[in-house]
Amino acid sequence: MKSKIGDWFEYDWPIEGKTARFAVDLAHKYAGKTDEYPYLFFVNCASKKKIGLSERFKIRLFANHLKLMIEPMYVGSIKTKKQVQYYFYAKSNAMLDEAKALAKKQRSLRCRVDCIHEPMWDTYFNVLCPDDAKKQTEKNRETLELMEKHGYSLSSTRRISLHMYFPSEPKLLEFAEAARLGGFAIGDTEFMPEQTLPHGIIIIHLSSLRKKEIDDITTRAIVLAKQYGGTLNYWDCPK
Repeated sequence: MKSKIGDWFEYDWPIEGKTARFAVDLAHKYAGKTDEYPYLFFVNCASKKKIGLSERFKIRLFANHLKLMIEPMYVGSIKTKKQVQYYFYAKSNAMLDEAKALAKKQRSLRCRVDCIHEPMWDTYFNVLCPDDAKKQTEKNRETLELMEKHGYSLSSTRRISLHMYFPSEPKLLEFAEAARLGGFAIGDTEFMPEQTLPHGIIIIHLSSLRKKEIDDITTRAIVLAKQYGGTLNYWDCPK
């Protein structure tokens, strides 16, 4: 139910060990919280089987009915194979009982509506908005699609080289030891004086080019590097 307006970004991220598809309207991120919309409505629709075209159509109808009822700001969603959760911020919770009653009327779906007072938009900023690791998952998708077009086999095990950069050599060395203990092999150092983070090092991991595995590797590297003021520039591997 992504709106045609706004600055929408989508990415894959695990929930309870299973991959989910997140969508968020980043148009609100830089404007900050909106005091006029302090109530967060969670709208969850689930199916016993995998959600198909028919279920998606019914979920959209239900969500659109709710939008007309509570007149909210739609900020994002999380979708898995069997459920969809929408996030709306509203001016008041006056229509909560009516929204819950509408949810109970849904026959072929299990729908639930909840609401909390959240004036700081914590869910939007801390759950939906992507950090560097989440943004990297979409860069991974683009890279892997390009590799497949150029003849790479995505199922073969390869030497994945991650180029990590830091503000100083001591921070780089601290990271390198932590990465080694975390299961990465340590490769050559690099130096790019024109960059804000000039001190680089290559860390290596064996993996297939399946997206889930690459996402796991880049997330681990980014989260670890952040502790030392560093970041992932890019990754590559031999054909």
